[in-house]
Amino acid sequence: MKTRTFACDTRFIVLSLLLLALSLAGCAKKNHQSVDPASADMMTTTTSEKSTTSGVPKLIGQSDTTFDDTSNAEVLDIDGSIKDPFERWNRFWFSFNDTVYTAIQPIADGYAYVVPSFLRTGIKNVYNNILFPMRFLNCLLQLDFTKAQREFGRFLINSTFGFGGLVDVAKTDPNLYPQDEDFGQTLGRWGMGYGFYMVIPFLGPSSARDGFGMIVDLGTSPTTYILEPWYLSYIIKGADRFNMLPELLADYNTMKQGAIEPYVALRDFYVQYRNKKVRE
Repeated sequence: MKTRTFACDTRFIVLSLLLLALSLAGCAKKNHQSVDPASADMMTTTTSEKSTTSGVPKLIGQSDTTFDDTSNAEVLDIDGSIKDPFERWNRFWFSFNDTVYTAIQPIADGYAYVVPSFLRTGIKNVYNNILFPMRFLNCLLQLDFTKAQREFGRFLINSTFGFGGLVDVAKTDPNLYPQDEDFGQTLGRWGMGYGFYMVIPFLGPSSARDGFGMIVDLGTSPTTYILEPWYLSYIIKGADRFNMLPELLADYNTMKQGAIEPYVALRDFYVQYRNKKVRE
């Protein structure tokens, strides 16, 4: 009975957030004002000069990747700026997150000193292996059966020869290299724009589309249904984040040190990264 009640609550929350995201995205689009092409070109150039996105190893919580400058055109408003109708609110949470990241840096350093890199990698591998059904489902929803086959093959190999996923044996085969699929990418694959940019407390950059996708992914994660009580799923997710803190904070600090305007740089980088993931 508990499980059914929780499932119903989850579906209600997901549908409510979807309606909220779509309505906010519509409002942001209506409030958008156009400018003349000459001004747009000048402002696009200015924005590019003020933000530094190339050379950033990876975004917090994401995989390594590189980008071309032309991908920015797909996510810009006509005036050359990324859709960010709640910028003042987002900047507040960006500053909040930056303070938190700075405060927990010594904890992350201590964890990295006590727990060696290979063991942290093993913990991450096990958690990623558990999330196989979520990635596999998104591959099917995208009608990308090649990726689905790759996910299934990785799961079989790592679950058997990789000691339950502790060792990522499958990645030695170029055709079975790790991939990252989520519901936000699935929505983007089917033509849904990212809506608007937002900064989530503690977690960092996201968007209306990807924030909703994050909730759906949580609902399709095996840990949500296997573990009792239900909040253990959140604890495990938090533990996985904590396990990756040394690498994540190192990447964040690299981005911040190399940017003239860290908020703009992280925003631009995030949107380019997500667009690239959708196109892959």
